[in-house]
This record gives sequence, structure tokens and C-alpha cells, in this order.
Amino acid sequence: MKIDRYEFIKALRPLEVRTTKSAQDATIIFKGLEPKVLSSVSGVEIDRNKAIKAVSKYWLKKNVVILPMKKVKPKASAKDASALLEFARQAVSEDLTVNISSQPILITPTEIAGSLAFRVSPSGKLEPVWVKENFLQQVGSRWSKYVREPINASFTLVDGKPRVQPSADGSDVPDTKLSEAIVPALSKMDGFRIASVVPELVKPKITTEMAGGLGIKDVIGTFTTNYPYAEYRLINIHRAAQWMDGTIVQPGEIFSYNKTVGERTEARGFVPGIMIDNGVFKKDLGGGVSQVATTTWNAAWFSGLELVQHKPHSFYISRYPAGRESTVAWPSVDVKFKNNSGNPIFVDTSFTDSSVTVSIYGTKFVDVTTESGPKTNFVEFNTYEEDSIDCIFQQGVQGFSISVDRILKKNEAEIKRETYKTRYRPEDRVICTNPEAKWMNPSLKIQRGEGN
Repeated sequence: MKIDRYEFIKALRPLEVRTTKSAQDATIIFKGLEPKVLSSVSGVEIDRNKAIKAVSKYWLKKNVVILPMKKVKPKASAKDASALLEFARQAVSEDLTVNISSQPILITPTEIAGSLAFRVSPSGKLEPVWVKENFLQQVGSRWSKYVREPINASFTLVDGKPRVQPSADGSDVPDTKLSEAIVPALSKMDGFRIASVVPELVKPKITTEMAGGLGIKDVIGTFTTNYPYAEYRLINIHRAAQWMDGTIVQPGEIFSYNKTVGERTEARGFVPGIMIDNGVFKKDLGGGVSQVATTTWNAAWFSGLELVQHKPHSFYISRYPAGRESTVAWPSVDVKFKNNSGNPIFVDTSFTDSSVTVSIYGTKFVDVTTESGPKTNFVEFNTYEEDSIDCIFQQGVQGFSISVDRILKKNEAEIKRETYKTRYRPEDRVICTNPEAKWMNPSLKIQRGEGN
């Protein structure tokens, strides 16, 4: 039997996603100011060459074909990490001065430990790197007063009509150049730990000329959602909104939230927060970005644009409109819509400490109204206790079904009606009994409803 290798590997990828365990390289982490070696861990993956042979041999002969696995060795060993321990100790032994355009910023050993990481380079060697996002979170305005983010052109309403707000150039030090200046300085001693950098010109993603040439005439859809304050939520929502801001979608193009916002990683400015995984809260990078996804979905809903993809949360979150909300997860759970308006559209975001707004500018082509049915088929939630240190308290919410119609009109005549049916499962009430399970958890008395 002859197998098309390309098609076989393509078909194999869903299995690889479920069975592959990535190798973990050895590295160094800081416990306070003390560097510690984190040992490597081997991974496993399907052996593609042997898998092709196995399928070719047993196809139509066996009901189950066992695909051979192979071990994946990490690129960096504990020995590699241990060789960098002395550098790591020296790096946090005293302050570092960073001169930015000749203006000194004093970086403490604690801030150094929070910004220094050890990663495998493209050549396969474990090396120290300066993580800019971590650094900026710690030094804040001490750095930002010497650099400025570029300002994208945007739109504002004047007498009910969109008007272009001009763009402005910014300045910054590229991540690589910052790391190349700081890391060598960390190996020096006796007060000579100085790194000098010069900001470079950064052009805005959307210039005044680009925005002015779009022919924007109207706000075709806008939506705002509110959220309770949590530091992780604030950081992740603002970061996602910033990545989206100023996105231009040409006629016929499809907007993808995941493509626009990108993977939620520490290096891209996202922090751990609460996410829903199989009906249970868990801590993971980017928790809270579904707030922006839901806001985007509703802005697209009221704009009349073609709705391509969304996935409701598994259980209902009360700050979102029932039956009109969406979760996201990298890389496949996405919010997508198609620009079927016939003209370019411009996605604008704005935010406060308690709300986020997504507005879509373009040329209005339909009117949109919404009809929401009643909540039906209620299912009560269960209550259980969990003693894990990773436990996150859940309040408990009934499950229910709801149907929502989007009605598209022209000249007050209905031209299309779209029905979206959503079934929310119950959110179980989870009471965390482990006293060490403190991340985002109220006291045990409050969890049990014993307080006033």
C-alpha cells in the first residue's frame, strides 16, 4: 500500500496535538535572589516514519493500528544550566545602571532577577536573555518617560460623523538591542555595571494618510462590556485591546481575533489569570481576554458584518449578554467575521479600568436589531469541596438554554434573520478547603456563605 506522506502527516496532526508531550529544556530560575537549576524533562511524540510503515503494513488488516512513539531529547541539560549558575549569581549581586539617551535608571537586584531568563537560542545553546516585558512591568514610568509608544491614527465622532485623529511617531529600544546591551553588563563587578541604549524611531501601524484614505463615513457597530477589577484582568484586557486597535479589514477579508491579538504569552505582555477549562476555573496565561472577544463579537453583531466563527462559554458569565458572547483559546477557538460591507472597515478599541469598547468604523450598509428569547431548561448546579492548592472558588450558576435572533434590515424591511441557540451547562459551586489555595479565592467562611 502506498501512502501520500503529505496527506498522512496532515491527517496525523490532530492525534499529535493530543499525544505529544514537549521536551522541557533545563533552565535557571530565581527564588528570591538565589538562582536554582530547573532540570530538563524528555518529551514524547509520534514517530512519523515508523507510523507510516505501520499504517501501510496493517491497513485493513487490523482494527487498531498502534502508532510508534519516540523520545524527544531536550536541547539544554542540567549540566548546561549549571555552567551558567555563577553568571546568574553575579547578575543579581548588585545594582545595574541603564543609561537611556544618557538618562540613568537604577535597576535593583530584585528587578534584575525578575527580568533575567535563560532560554535556548536558535543555535541550540542555553543563554541568558533580558525579558523586556518583565522588565517594563517592574520599572514602569522610570522607563516610559524616556520612550513613547507610537499613536495609531484613529477616529472620533464630531457632530455625529467620524473624523480622523492624527497618528504620531514613537520611540523604543528593540528587545534584542536591549538584551545585547544589558546581559554583558551583568557580568561586570565593582560599580562598573552600566548599560547604554538609545531609543529608535517607531512608526505607527496606522498613519494619518492610511486612515484618511479608507473613506470612513459611519460607526457601523460599537459595543462596551464592563468587568470587575482584577490586576491580571486589567493587564490582559488592555494588552489584547492594544493589539487589536487600528486593524483595517478590506472588503471580502476575514477578521480573526487570534490572528490579530496573537498568542497569549509572557513575552508578548500577557500574565496568568483565570480561564475556564472543561467547566472549571484554572490559572493560565491570558486569562480575561475573552472579555475583549465578547466585546468584539457584539460590535460585529451590531455592525451587520457576516459572522463567521464564535464559541460561547461553557457556562454563563453574568456580565455578558446571554447567548451573545464568546470565548477564545489559542490557536483554534476564535472569533471571526467577514467584511461583507463592500467598503474598508477600521477596528478601534478603547478601555478604562472597568470597561472595554470595540467600535467598527466603515460605511453603514444595514440596520441591526436583536430579539432574545426567554431562558429555559434550567439545570441546578452541584456543590463540592476541593482540597487542591490550585483550587479556585466558583460561585455556582444554573445552566439554561436561550435563543437570540439577529435581524438585518434595509429601509426598515427585514432582509435576513439569523438565530443563535446556546446551551449553558451549570457552573458547579466549588469550595476550596486547602488554606494554601489563596489565588483569587475568598475566605472559606465566605465560600460557604456563612458571612453577613
